[in-house]
Amino acid sequence: MEEVNSVTNDTNEWWVDTGATHHMCHDRMLFNAFKDVTGDQKLFMGNATIANIKGEGNVILKWTSGKELTLSNVLYVPEMHKSLVSGWLLNKTGFHLVFESDKFVLSKYGMFIGKGYAKNGMFKLNVIAKVVNMNENVPTSAYLIESSNVWHGRLGHVNFNSMRRLIKLDCIPKFSMDSKYKCTICVEAKQTRSYFKSVERITEPLDIIHTDVCDLKSIPTRGGNKYFITFIDDCTRYCYVYLLKSKDEAIDKFVLYKTEVENQLNKKIKVLKSDRGGEYVSPFSDICAQNGIIHECTAPYSPQQNGIAERKNRTLKEMMNAMLLSSGLSQDMKKAILQILESVGVRSKSGGSATKGSKNRTQNRGLCIHWNASFFEEVFPCLKKEHTSSSSCVDEIVHDEDQEKSKAEEVEPRRTVTSSKGPQWKESIKNEIDSILQNHTWELVDFPPGCKPLGYRWIFKRKMKADGSIDKYKARLLIKGFRQKEGLDYFDTYSPVTRITSIRLCLQ
Repeated sequence: MEEVNSVTNDTNEWWVDTGATHHMCHDRMLFNAFKDVTGDQKLFMGNATIANIKGEGNVILKWTSGKELTLSNVLYVPEMHKSLVSGWLLNKTGFHLVFESDKFVLSKYGMFIGKGYAKNGMFKLNVIAKVVNMNENVPTSAYLIESSNVWHGRLGHVNFNSMRRLIKLDCIPKFSMDSKYKCTICVEAKQTRSYFKSVERITEPLDIIHTDVCDLKSIPTRGGNKYFITFIDDCTRYCYVYLLKSKDEAIDKFVLYKTEVENQLNKKIKVLKSDRGGEYVSPFSDICAQNGIIHECTAPYSPQQNGIAERKNRTLKEMMNAMLLSSGLSQDMKKAILQILESVGVRSKSGGSATKGSKNRTQNRGLCIHWNASFFEEVFPCLKKEHTSSSSCVDEIVHDEDQEKSKAEEVEPRRTVTSSKGPQWKESIKNEIDSILQNHTWELVDFPPGCKPLGYRWIFKRKMKADGSIDKYKARLLIKGFRQKEGLDYFDTYSPVTRITSIRLCLQ
């Protein structure tokens, strides 16, 4: 008769047995901690035979994955032909066992520990017994998995450098670390943008040109310009700025820039770096190809690769906003601000230069440019008017009789509108009242005795179009509900309006 589970000569082989109630080992040398059994203890086999138990101890199994599993209370049975790992005990202590397609996979709390494979009707584990000197301190905890991955998870997925310092301080056991290991939990929980290092290049003028298009918010300049494009030389960091009414003008401005700088420096532009905006595709790329210019584009959603141009856009916009706020000028004066920035290393090509025949001054859309002027840099007439109007009576808006009608129409009132120059706000108030009455928002009732009425407030807002022009004037009547007291003025709170996100959540 042939034995189904044939005996092998390798004593280091371990097999998983889901029918065994204890771990069993037949080799005394594989135990790391051992004690003799007192008395005559027996082990009952599945074939009704009895074997003697000679001792009990701990065995450390080292898996091919690098993890170590400490089995406690392993029975020493010399009469056994195989060393068995109880699948029932592993399952009881939180391990997850999977048998599929002649393979065995062992894990715990989602962390992979080791595997095995089918052989001669059983599943053989890919482990070797780790022999440790009996005099050494061996951990006695049941089913310890001593590895860098386990301690990495125990310590809150700390970095491996901190774990090395803890090992040197004898705070955690010593174990080897796999430098190539990548924790999937850390990748998911600590995912950040990759750091972009600054690149230092040794270039000549016009070797590399950085360019980008930036918008001027929603308010165009007085000339109708909504964007500006910058061309920055990588070597000198000299910047050219051109104002654009639309993004399709970027091609024309690049041709002007290319013609000027190549003629002045007697060199050719070699590389042009930009993002993947629609203004830089064909025919822009075709012009670069015809002139032998290498057009380099950034990766999608990676503005850091065009950092020089992006930073220049931010610098220009911050300078413009700061000068407009400090001077009290309106947002449509950005064109004049760009002309002033010529003195700080930015050459503005925004137009408005002196016309032929004018000797010392020129007039450009209400702006007076004078060569022989003396300035009081601490005096801002527009800012002074704004402060004067804001310091007047707070209950009504005071309009200067000499103020232009267009300026009066654009003022957003912060208090009650009493000026005759604000018909658009009075019309918006009338429309709001008509809407409230049409929708039966409230009912007129007798005032309860002993109660105080709630106050109200009008909120005025100008709705703007995409091109920056005024769409309509909106007035809203708000009741100061925060003055109500629970239990006195109201008892229940509810919202009759449901957000669309809540509806979608219920439908899923």
